[in-house]
Amino acid sequence: MLALLKSQIEKADLEGTYLISRDNAVYIIDQHTQIIDLESSKRESEGRRLHHKMQEYIKEISRSRVTTQQLKIPNRRTWEKKVLSTCSHISFDLVNHKTQLLYYYDLGALMEARAWDKSAKELIKHPNLKEFKIF
Repeated sequence: MLALLKSQIEKADLEGTYLISRDNAVYIIDQHTQIIDLESSKRESEGRRLHHKMQEYIKEISRSRVTTQQLKIPNRRTWEKKVLSTCSHISFDLVNHKTQLLYYYDLGALMEARAWDKSAKELIKHPNLKEFKIF
């Protein structure tokens, strides 16, 4: 973020002096000083936001009843077909969030079987589900 800010300031060809640190940016022109607090401008990452809300999610799950709906086990011979079947359930099935979460767990287990390699990641990023039928 600091490198980007520095690059933008240089491209703007601003007169004066600027000092950029981890916590703030100081811009001085003539006898006027402008201090910008960079801590307040940082956006929280998606992962950090989810981490902060994890306890809330866990409480919500424990308050609600456990689903008795069983997942449809993909009856496919190849790993790729099992992944596509699971992705199609996540994308197209009208299931409750708990059931959908179970499909995500299954997808994670399938990905773990391939050690999350590059081709496996590409398959779930861009699954070809156009002609794929659910069961």
